[in-house]
Amino acid sequence: MLRLLHLLLILCCFFQASSPSADAPYETFNVKYREIAPSVLRDTIGVVTINADFSWENGYSVKDVELKAYDKVAGSFVVSETISLQKQTVALSSFGYSGIGSYRFPMTEEEGDYCRIVIDPKNDRRIWINNQIQAKNLENGVEKIHFDALKNLVAVDLFIFTDSGKKKLYAEPSRESSFVVIDSKKHAFLLAAEVKNGFVRLVSEEAINLQSEDGKENPTPQTLGWARIRDNEGLLTLWIVGGPNC
Repeated sequence: MLRLLHLLLILCCFFQASSPSADAPYETFNVKYREIAPSVLRDTIGVVTINADFSWENGYSVKDVELKAYDKVAGSFVVSETISLQKQTVALSSFGYSGIGSYRFPMTEEEGDYCRIVIDPKNDRRIWINNQIQAKNLENGVEKIHFDALKNLVAVDLFIFTDSGKKKLYAEPSRESSFVVIDSKKHAFLLAAEVKNGFVRLVSEEAINLQSEDGKENPTPQTLGWARIRDNEGLLTLWIVGGPNC
């Protein structure tokens, strides 16, 4: 099942630029940009994706997940409650057939196997979870991606936290560098290759298909430019989405 999910994630990149359809997995955003509490975008350091188990029997369906929430008391973590992932949380985005299956939450803190996630981006409600314990109960597990360590061509949406649908891409990882402006009409998503000085180096989605003349994979896809990960106020400006290696 895990290998099947990874295959689906790779295949999904070919559908991201088009409208969502019932026969392809896609990313859906569950909270509008202006409804997200600024403190969430300021404090978020990564994304936690909880991959719920799913079935194709009698049509595509996703099983609910019991999410164990912890309180931090005197330096230790104690289970405070068990909540329904589907009924008592609002993932900032979710991915899969019908736009559900993998649920993505902003991560604001980490401590050992524990991480703090935002389960209500509008009201900035946060809980601690143990990602290792939580992953044991799920066939496809729990994944964490840090914004200060983006690499391996993980897919990102540069435009979801903008009103204009436009973003600057700099020639170098510096605000003093020259830049061009791109928009969401041309790039539904881009692929993050590395992070430097608060910028992420990006290549186009076509990079996964690049081949040299002899038919071998091209190990150095062309860089489109560097984008800032945070704006002048320290607010996050991009998000992880469905695509290769995510």
